[in-house]
Amino acid sequence: MKRLNCRYGSITRLFSIGRSVLGKELLVMEISKNPGVNEKEPKFKYIANMHGDEVVGRELMLRFIYHLCSSYERHEARIALLINTTSIFIMPTMNPDGFEAGRRANAHFVDLNRNFPDQFRATASHELETLAVMNWSKTKNFVLSANFHGGSLVANYPWDGSRDGRSGLYSASPDDATFIHLATTYARTHKKMHSSWEFPNGITNGAAWYVLFGGMQDWNYNEIKDMELTIELSDEKWPPADTLQEFWEDNEESLIKYLEQVHVGIKGTVTDAHTNQPLAATITVEGINHSVPTDPQFGDYYRVIIPGTYRVTATSGRKSLTKMVVVREGPATVLDFVL
Repeated sequence: MKRLNCRYGSITRLFSIGRSVLGKELLVMEISKNPGVNEKEPKFKYIANMHGDEVVGRELMLRFIYHLCSSYERHEARIALLINTTSIFIMPTMNPDGFEAGRRANAHFVDLNRNFPDQFRATASHELETLAVMNWSKTKNFVLSANFHGGSLVANYPWDGSRDGRSGLYSASPDDATFIHLATTYARTHKKMHSSWEFPNGITNGAAWYVLFGGMQDWNYNEIKDMELTIELSDEKWPPADTLQEFWEDNEESLIKYLEQVHVGIKGTVTDAHTNQPLAATITVEGINHSVPTDPQFGDYYRVIIPGTYRVTATSGRKSLTKMVVVREGPATVLDFVL
């Protein structure tokens, strides 16, 4: 990562969000036309290797960073557009201690994907790696993300938990239809996932597969309003190194196509009618119990949602305004609010 940062310094920023239990840096690469600058554009993240013995995602993220940067250098239009209009953050390993030990858990033998605050059940005290990701994520208005695992081949979407705690029963989130679209987008463009014999179309609701509490996916969606999937990349958790090229070829288009989904749905700005200044506001869609915030610096918001006709409300303090909008396939529909 340091070599990539040195080579592509104009579009990358390598930084640490904290340290692991054993003191290893938790490194993130930002890729953007102006790295390190908060801009009026959506923020996206990929995180891998939170289970130390699930390594394919870690290697794919390193390859993906190189692919994005080298493609930008070659002026490839599709990648250039993404980098010029998106703040992209990639964390190849959330659990470096577990990776070095070749085990699932961190150095305290804690499963990090059972360690996040959970809406359905209290979780234990949070590990350093968990706290680092939580604290960093709360400083960004992340719109869309995914985390990568191994042990199966499927795109998993919320909820992972449920009120009754029973596995095998569907636990729908407020954005169930959009999550199905997002999971299908990844699985359909993957060379093998969509033809899974175990999961129809290569996707599954988390709890319908098996219930878990304290997962990062549910926390992101519930707490910071970031829509996240859990992508299982490989039936084998630690496959031979000579298979990595095949994994890259299987996932390359899916990684790009999923990232592009941060630019679909609805987007706009919320400003003050008297001062024309940006406002800190929340955006809600009638019938969907899930709001997204604006970035108070620019007043911009991004609401990933499938095509349809919606009543959308912007609220800032005591001021609110509701508008109708028709969302179509393709780039996000612009819907601005002046309050």
